[in-house]
Amino acid sequence: MMRSSTVVLPRLVAAVTACVALAALAGCYGPSFDPCHVACAADSECPGGTACGSDLRCHVADQPICAVAGDAGVDGGDPDAALPVGSFKSLTVGVRFACGIDADDQLLCWGDNSSGQLGDGTFVSRAAAAPVTEPGPWKAVSAGSAHACGIKTSGALYCWGNDAWGQLTGVFGGWETSPIEVTTLPVGALWKAVAPGYAHTCAIRGDDGVMWCWGANFAGQLGTGQPEGVFMPAAITGHEAWAEVSSANLHTCARKDDGSAWCWGLGPLGQAGGDPSTSSDRPVEVAGGHTWRSLSTGLEHACGVTDGGELYCWGTDVAGEIGTTQADTPTPVVAEPGSDFETAFAGTHLSCATRSGGAPVCFGTNGDGQLGQGNRDDLRTAVTLPISAVVTSVGIGDTTACALDVDGVVWCWGRDDHGQAGDGHADARFVGTPVQGIAGTPVQLSSTNHHTCARTDDGRVFCWGANEAGQLGDGTDQDRATAIEVPRQNAMPWDWISAGWNHSCGVSQTRLYCWGADNYGQLGNGTSAGTQSPTRIAPTVTWSYVDASGFQTCALDDGGARWCWGDDSGD
Repeated sequence: MMRSSTVVLPRLVAAVTACVALAALAGCYGPSFDPCHVACAADSECPGGTACGSDLRCHVADQPICAVAGDAGVDGGDPDAALPVGSFKSLTVGVRFACGIDADDQLLCWGDNSSGQLGDGTFVSRAAAAPVTEPGPWKAVSAGSAHACGIKTSGALYCWGNDAWGQLTGVFGGWETSPIEVTTLPVGALWKAVAPGYAHTCAIRGDDGVMWCWGANFAGQLGTGQPEGVFMPAAITGHEAWAEVSSANLHTCARKDDGSAWCWGLGPLGQAGGDPSTSSDRPVEVAGGHTWRSLSTGLEHACGVTDGGELYCWGTDVAGEIGTTQADTPTPVVAEPGSDFETAFAGTHLSCATRSGGAPVCFGTNGDGQLGQGNRDDLRTAVTLPISAVVTSVGIGDTTACALDVDGVVWCWGRDDHGQAGDGHADARFVGTPVQGIAGTPVQLSSTNHHTCARTDDGRVFCWGANEAGQLGDGTDQDRATAIEVPRQNAMPWDWISAGWNHSCGVSQTRLYCWGADNYGQLGNGTSAGTQSPTRIAPTVTWSYVDASGFQTCALDDGGARWCWGDDSGD
């Protein structure tokens, strides 16, 4: 779009700090989902100090949106056993981003970061796992819509990302790009489970099993019986001994130690004779008299597995996520015949479960390839995930799904517009693709109109895609279907990379370089002539950060002052 002004040399933007410059990049999205049970040995201790279950699973719901295989080589596995370098113990998938805890109990995230939900101190989306700024050891992590929460082995609870409704701590904010401890809860409380939703969060105390919830309460999803406008943390009174919690968009479901299941908020509540569109601001017991092994909430439905290994779902059936031909059902119905199911989990119009044989099955929407079948066909009957590895857990977000195999390798598939597939590319994946860089090779991804650049941990930059203006920086105007390296300048490593509409910029040892189109002065070289190779900008200034956005570029100097140039750069 044409605009009225251009600036071809860097211009200092008065009174704008680094924090404000980064905050301008933030945004938010829609719903979330749920829980993971890890395999354990009969004599081992599970996260939160609980004993290993009779089925050799840790039933503590610490890692949302997962399902564990039974007999595929992981039964009896010790969760504290040594894992290969770069492998993950657990993972959770939110809307367009994912997080996991590695073999060293450190927490890493990747994918969309427009609300700071990766917890790395930036708003930069990443195609490969990068550590959060808060050191571990961590025992649990759970991803919501555009925020995430984690629990350290000490029992301390932290949250980060979108805070538009107080979902991080119960106090309204904007965004938190680094984990912050939730101190608005009871002093000294130790936490065993946490479940972020779209705009609310619930957590279970480890000492008494009491559940606390905070954030948005549009439909009673906090379960506290409080008015809609109350956002501070509050306990769900009259109920104790909660074992597992799963939060979604406008509803929450949880399981107690006795195996009973309860839901609240805007349906699906699973109540006898109920209506999926009804709501309750207090917990309602799920009908059927079943003893539940696991529960998971999706956008407008919920699923669970009973102690007998049967898979049930209920709620709205938009694309087959209930596993039946019904449009919707207010009470649990058998989603897929069988008595060998282990764990269920639900996403946006999608459901999955693992069987004791170890192969996860999924059914429902597939518009972005999230069933991993190599196509986009919705399915109302379960299909097995075609992954060439022994899968121990599977997680689904909005339009992306991931799986964790027995070797700690993470596979992802589905939509990849923000790098959430984590394989170093930025296009849809219809079958599972191993996430690259879990050992730390790619550390930053910048993706824009038709090209993408990635920076590695050894300071190299690779770009691929469209190159009509030289935006790949390889000295040519040839498009590239595979990544090609941008030459280092003076043999120095790159510290930052940013891709604009048809130009790119990078910071190398406090030096700023740009390349590609310059029709709006976005390169900042004082002309409107583009270049196919990196060109140094404003040599007298020492730089720390650059954002090549659209036809404009903004950068921060080492004093935190913001400079902008190009189309409509402002002052």
